[in-house]
Amino acid sequence: MNKFGTLRLRRHQPLGIYCQYCDSEIGVAEFDHDDQVVSVRCGCRWSILRKSDLPPRSAEWQEFWKVHRSEKK
Repeated sequence: MNKFGTLRLRRHQPLGIYCQYCDSEIGVAEFDHDDQVVSVRCGCRWSILRKSDLPPRSAEWQEFWKVHRSEKK
């Protein structure tokens, strides 16, 4: 647990989602104790998400990132 009260789990496990900024696969994530994503990171920058955001690897999560990426292009 770090100083922000979150657990770092599956640090190097790819999430099967891609950065909306540079399209590289996101392989680092930070989760809280309820397994909710706090932040995700790719090679170019942090994409900060709130605890209330979608759980990782759910269909809703995949759709969220797909739509979010397409809006940036």
